[in-house]
Amino acid sequence: MHELTAKDPGTSSGPMRRPVRGARLAVASIAAFLFSLAFLFALAPGAPFTKELGVCESGAVRSVLSGHLVLPYYQPDRMVQVPPLYWWSAALAVRAFGWNEIALRLPSILAAAATCAVVFTWLAATVEAGVGIWAVVALLTSHYLSDAARQPRMDALLTMFVTGAVVCLERALAGGESRRRGAFLTGAALLMGLATLTKSFLGLLLPGLVIALYLLVRGRLRELFRPALMAAFIAGLALASVWYGAALAQGGAAFFRWQIAYSLWVRFTSAHKGPCEHPFYYFGPRLVGGFLPWSLYLPALGAALWLGRRALPEQVIFAACWFVAIFGFFSTSAGKCVVYILPAFPPIAALTGWLFEERIMCRLGRRGERGLFDLASGVVALAVAAAIGATLALAIGGTPAWVLARMHHTDRHFLAILVAMARAASPMFVLWAVVWTAAAVAVGVTLRRRPMFACAAIGAIALAGTLFWCGAINPALARGQTLKPFAPVVDSIVPPGNRVYYVGQPDCDLAFYARREIRSVRRFSCQPGSDDGAQYFIFWHDRFSSIPAHRRACIKVLAESRQVDSHGQRLLVERLLRAESGAGKK
Repeated sequence: MHELTAKDPGTSSGPMRRPVRGARLAVASIAAFLFSLAFLFALAPGAPFTKELGVCESGAVRSVLSGHLVLPYYQPDRMVQVPPLYWWSAALAVRAFGWNEIALRLPSILAAAATCAVVFTWLAATVEAGVGIWAVVALLTSHYLSDAARQPRMDALLTMFVTGAVVCLERALAGGESRRRGAFLTGAALLMGLATLTKSFLGLLLPGLVIALYLLVRGRLRELFRPALMAAFIAGLALASVWYGAALAQGGAAFFRWQIAYSLWVRFTSAHKGPCEHPFYYFGPRLVGGFLPWSLYLPALGAALWLGRRALPEQVIFAACWFVAIFGFFSTSAGKCVVYILPAFPPIAALTGWLFEERIMCRLGRRGERGLFDLASGVVALAVAAAIGATLALAIGGTPAWVLARMHHTDRHFLAILVAMARAASPMFVLWAVVWTAAAVAVGVTLRRRPMFACAAIGAIALAGTLFWCGAINPALARGQTLKPFAPVVDSIVPPGNRVYYVGQPDCDLAFYARREIRSVRRFSCQPGSDDGAQYFIFWHDRFSSIPAHRRACIKVLAESRQVDSHGQRLLVERLLRAESGAGKK
């Protein structure tokens, strides 16, 4: 294992690195942002909502719009779990574009595109433009970022601010003029403050862990305690503390218990079991699955970082520390929701971009790193060819019953949509199939002699696959599972001023699309109780069917939705004050 050292251009065994400067860098950065934004807008941002978590939290946007700026509420009895910067941003988008899917998703889309632009600018300015381009492609086509850009919640916004803060801190530590160093530290302080206003003290903790690990690895740990660097973190904390002070004054002890004690400490230490409690290795398989096809190149990346004989660019060492710090931190947490490691994807994308540029410029070792890289490329080509062949076979011959019996119901829906698109030869399917087939052939033909074309084919596979999955398959599934068509039915039947209660777990998409507030109640009774004497209720079909007939004597079914999931239709019912003959029937 060789010692990690900064890259000396004079020791390069390949072409010299040429960072981009000045006006060219500005133009290239804007182009990276616009390309990322266009690609993310191609992923059907107007697709209907279903049950995603961010839709359940959209009540906080309504709360902001109604004037609760300091401490919004998801529901009348449920305070927001993190600071409200995302919901402030979403409220502005709603003011500008109306209450619709694109407005709620817009802050996440812009944040994801800006994250790609920051990563490109940093790598193009310090290493070379090719590394930045490949990093953007890898980041855009990672399942985590493309999914986060479609979710109306704070994770993409946090990733943007943390990425910008970490890059500013790296530039400040790199030296240079004191004026530029001060500007970078000021930018880092502002971004860390905004990150803290997005998802609590992670906005300060994550950049701090990255910088601490990097300085430790480079033997410069004393620099962590430089007054200017410490002042940047203090300034970020001071910016966020303005809101925390106001929220504490308004929310009191309940705010402290919910946002500080539970959401931070309890979730991290698992003093209280929650839905995201997983073993320490949980994020490993998620990283591999969520970063395909790029995760197949991780062995080659590891070999290039640790087994190579040449010096490494300093930014590559920094990106490695960046990834390890964030991935390691969340792996030690007892609470491991899958989206937590999103801030670890910018550095792993940067490392992937560097690896691909090294292969294109023939700077990888002939046997070790290059062999692993080419093996991964061959696996991608074979997997792509197999996927296309299997899809066509299912479209022609049908899906065997034993295959369907072993699949989860959601996977069966995905497969049905894919086969239907293939049989109908939909334009998106044809585009996907043609690009994947041509790219698989290109990889096999050009891998050894023209690595640039082979790498470009891998990039085309990732882009086309993400576009097809997020821009066609997922929206088609959402259109079949959303309760959006049922919301106007509820609004038209229930008279104005009457409350509607969900019996049990509510469907967040129905609450989003309905014009009225829909609350929830755990139990239903013919006698008014905790439901404020409401007359109108919504049931899942399976829960409604489990109610004994004598307890349904006071229920009149008014409308039902289509079947949207394994729970069946949703039933809008009226509770009658007196049992009527025929009650419970339409």
